[in-house]
Amino acid sequence: MTLAGGTFALGGKSEGAAGTTGIGLLTLTATSTIDFSVGTTSSIVQFAGLGAHTAGTLLQITNWDGTPGTGGGAERLLFTGTTTDFTSLFGQNDVTFNGLAGYDAVQFGGYYEIAAVPEPTTWIAAALALGALAFTQRRRLAKRRG
Repeated sequence: MTLAGGTFALGGKSEGAAGTTGIGLLTLTATSTIDFSVGTTSSIVQFAGLGAHTAGTLLQITNWDGTPGTGGGAERLLFTGTTTDFTSLFGQNDVTFNGLAGYDAVQFGGYYEIAAVPEPTTWIAAALALGALAFTQRRRLAKRRG
């Protein structure tokens, strides 16, 4: 499948499944969109792998409601092969999920998933929680010594 500037609108439909190819190689020749659509029906797409990627073009994923960081959610963008197939062609700024640049490539047996990077607020909340934990443990250790 060659995306040359249009939108591949899934409309709640799936092409393939985890580990089962549903569509040919993905070739990106112009900035294009894969639209998972809004609604209650989930979509899964598994490409046979990657074709060419024209430098400077973006793969925009919209209305994706998968699991950030780890993949495996209800909506999935899958490829046959290994994560290095994708990361060697697409930089972090070449892929956007719902308008945010960046992706995680998660390897499974014989295929991999491209998922959104968790939102920055998730990382900030985790850092604050870790800081609070360190502060309370420091106080606890200080009481034991004194």
